[in-house]
Amino acid sequence: MAKATRSRKWESGLEIGIDAGSEIPIYVQLKNNLRYLITSGALKPGLQLPTVRALSVDLGINANTVARVYRELAAEGVIEMRRGTGSYVPETAPAPSRDRIDDLLDQVSNLLGLALNEGGDKRRIADFLREKADDALRS
Repeated sequence: MAKATRSRKWESGLEIGIDAGSEIPIYVQLKNNLRYLITSGALKPGLQLPTVRALSVDLGINANTVARVYRELAAEGVIEMRRGTGSYVPETAPAPSRDRIDDLLDQVSNLLGLALNEGGDKRRIADFLREKADDALRS
């Protein structure tokens, strides 16, 4: 039986979710979700992130997984780790690199192929992609 999706809600109302039943490793889900929330500006500069222990408890995942994600995001400049005070969204959040965007678009293409291979309705998939593209252009 697959574990339910667990999430962590920030005071701003934003949520980060982890789907333990997904084929995407938990570590990758967490890292990508945090990177997106920070680079998109959804998490405001200067915001203190939850401690490793608090986030691991909220999401029901191993603290070592959260610590690894925080270390890697800090090495990439996506978050700041301050000794003794915690982890923060930097005052100047980095924009995603062109290589990162290309990698993400490749992942979207792969997911589209998987949906089609699983018998996904082409019209429904196309409508979904159009809707998401329209939403992105409006924001």
